[in-house]
Amino acid sequence: MFARRTLAGAFEALAAISLTLPVGSQENRSVDLSQPASLKQCLDIAAVNHPRLKETQADVESARWKVVESKSSLYPSVGLVSNWSRFNSSRQGFSVGSAGASENRETAVGVAYEFLDSGQRANAIRLSTTTAQATEAGLTVARQAIALAVAQAYFELLASQDIVALRDQVVASADAHVASARAGFEAGTKARIDILRAETELANARVDVITARGDVRRAQAALRNSMGLTQEIELQVLQEGPQVSPVSSLEAARQAAQQRREELRQQELNVKASGLSVKSSEIDAGVAYSLAGSYDQYLDSSRDTTDEYVLRAALSYPIFDGKSSRSRVKAARADLKAVQQQLEQQRQAILLEVDQAWITVDDARARVEAAEAAKKQSVENLALNEFSYREGVASMVEVIDARSAAAQADSNAIRARYDYDLAVCSLRYAMGQTVIEEDRR
Repeated sequence: MFARRTLAGAFEALAAISLTLPVGSQENRSVDLSQPASLKQCLDIAAVNHPRLKETQADVESARWKVVESKSSLYPSVGLVSNWSRFNSSRQGFSVGSAGASENRETAVGVAYEFLDSGQRANAIRLSTTTAQATEAGLTVARQAIALAVAQAYFELLASQDIVALRDQVVASADAHVASARAGFEAGTKARIDILRAETELANARVDVITARGDVRRAQAALRNSMGLTQEIELQVLQEGPQVSPVSSLEAARQAAQQRREELRQQELNVKASGLSVKSSEIDAGVAYSLAGSYDQYLDSSRDTTDEYVLRAALSYPIFDGKSSRSRVKAARADLKAVQQQLEQQRQAILLEVDQAWITVDDARARVEAAEAAKKQSVENLALNEFSYREGVASMVEVIDARSAAAQADSNAIRARYDYDLAVCSLRYAMGQTVIEEDRR
């Protein structure tokens, strides 16, 4: 009766353990990028396809299984054991007993359980649980880092695409300028040198287009890589509305980072795990005790035994082990001090990251305003120079310089706009938030 109750309880315990198994990770989904993708779509694709996330998810699953393994010590172990042996001997001279063959066989269902220990079992469970929590925090860290990399590549591609469109406009304008110079030369109002200068401008503009299109291809490759895609897909991305700074003060940003950054939580859990390792080494170096028991129900036995049980109590203390136990304790305590300093180092690094991100947002905002003002002025300057050229007042060189300045101002405005969007995403990352606003996801 005792064996049946024990077996039933053990099977219930095993069933309870099975309910805590981690859910399998999401399967890789097919990618449809035939249409221009938004930043949200790129982030979602990266969350499914990036190999670093898959690796970290596997680490999380492994850590969760180790928690289950450590908790299994709380339950009785049940096993079926069957042994068979045959013994044969021969004797010479006078001896007690008889020579010959003998056979032993045993088949039993056994239950074993450790009732008490020195605290190592409970400490191991806490250690595995803490390690699993740190691994899960590491998964969030990986997600955020990959999201920021996607945002960086995304805005770089947007800027590259806009610059290609700008360079195409410059080519069209330079082409029209060549035609105008030729018409003026044929009419006798312009010199042939104006045609050569306009053609030189057109040739340089075409070179700039080739360079800009190469930048687009490189930006597409970087975005594919950040999303975890290996196939050759000509990515097109959608224009995003301007990003909004998540906080109004640097102090608020610093406080948010200390509360939300998973790197800090992960490192705090590492400190806790290191403290548990110290405790484990101290238990091993001290008085160890245990109380365990087992019960076997024999289904078949050559000894004609039906059942038996064993109760064992043990007490031990390492009197001399070549300083092995003390060395493990001291090493574990030194490791704890190192991890504690790593936590402080991580905190300072995050605060520096927030400060730099905040300054970058301020700089980018000012650059946007300055670039837009310069763009407006360059447009007016170009219009005046073109008018003056048609009236015969300005030279071709002045028009080309004005057109180059206008193109540079347009390019600066494009870069400033996307640099600001990326700066806001970087600030959100530094604060431990998602890289884009929740209502955009």
